[in-house]
Amino acid sequence: MPIYRAAQALWNHQDIYAATDGLYIYPPFLALLFQPLILLPEHAAAIFWAIVSALLIVLATRLAAIEMDKAWSPSSSRHDLSLSWIITAFAILLSAEKIQADLRLGQTDCLILLGFALIIRWRYQRPWLTGLVVGATANMKYLSLIFLPYFVIKRNYRAAIASIVWFIFFMLLPTVEAGAREATQFALSAAKALLKMSGLTPPIPGEGAKIASIAWGRSVSITSAIVRATRFDGIAEPIGLAIVLALLLLLLAVIVTICQRNGIPIFRSVPVGSATQLRNSTASLEWATLIVFALVFSPQTTARHMMLMLSVYTLALALMLYHPSKKMRAILVISSILTAFGISFPPRNSAVSEPLIVWRLMAGASLCAVFLLIVIVASGSRMLREIGREKEKSGPGSFG
Repeated sequence: MPIYRAAQALWNHQDIYAATDGLYIYPPFLALLFQPLILLPEHAAAIFWAIVSALLIVLATRLAAIEMDKAWSPSSSRHDLSLSWIITAFAILLSAEKIQADLRLGQTDCLILLGFALIIRWRYQRPWLTGLVVGATANMKYLSLIFLPYFVIKRNYRAAIASIVWFIFFMLLPTVEAGAREATQFALSAAKALLKMSGLTPPIPGEGAKIASIAWGRSVSITSAIVRATRFDGIAEPIGLAIVLALLLLLLAVIVTICQRNGIPIFRSVPVGSATQLRNSTASLEWATLIVFALVFSPQTTARHMMLMLSVYTLALALMLYHPSKKMRAILVISSILTAFGISFPPRNSAVSEPLIVWRLMAGASLCAVFLLIVIVASGSRMLREIGREKEKSGPGSFG
């Protein structure tokens, strides 16, 4: 476990990157967080962390399922806790293969998953706690930083400011133990690792964390796939990155257009005091969009990281339970199953490795995630449109 050895190195005032032979690629805060585990032998610590990870995955999925149930169940009905348990169980089932890989490798995606659940739970009521979660998880993996511009767009300025404050706080926290000089060096190494990962600076052998190229063959992200293709054709890398940005903006435009056609104001500020169901339901669509974008446009997303799609499955399953259209419910079920299969295709123990290589090179897993996101946005915005029409017929106002 590189994180275990990094935690030991930090405790012993050693270089956390050199002590792990560059295999530890995260900010220093994560090494500080894992220091209680060094009280155990490494093998025992790995077993203990696997148990804790499994519990955190269940907790995170449960919290997300409750929020999705609240956002999409009819406002006139009482929330049935058994339905949120059904969402939890089936979301975990769809992600079972990725969860197993995450536990086997002793990874920390469970913490990011929990962070996603807490962000959707606290986004309005507790902006400073929301910022704390973003700041903490961004000091583990940088995916959570995608919520910072989102808070600005939604005019949730307290959450945005809190995210920045807490991010800086957790980045500097290792200073208490390692000292200002060492902690600063660790933070600079982490920043260099991020730049290397993003392809903004070339990897330098023997320096800091061992970061693969943005075109790394094991990355299943759209970003890596496009850079691989442009490099193969001899196209300059900045052009490849420009294509990535264009695709990101195009996909965002597609999602916004789908919602606008159904009269849903996605990625726009909604008055806090009105349209409660619309606010919560629309926020869940935005939340899922940000998670998928963070995964599919990350410089390096491995197939294992697709465990974070578990959060998106909770939304798909909630829509499946409450959507008034049987056709859309069937489409959501089929799309979720196909996405789970595509993300795990082909089986890792398959005798034929060529399909796995090709599937990775073409960003198959990311394309599956995008496909499910579009289905979710289309079905969810259509459902909200129908709810609005029904409420207009029954009396003044809409979306109680």
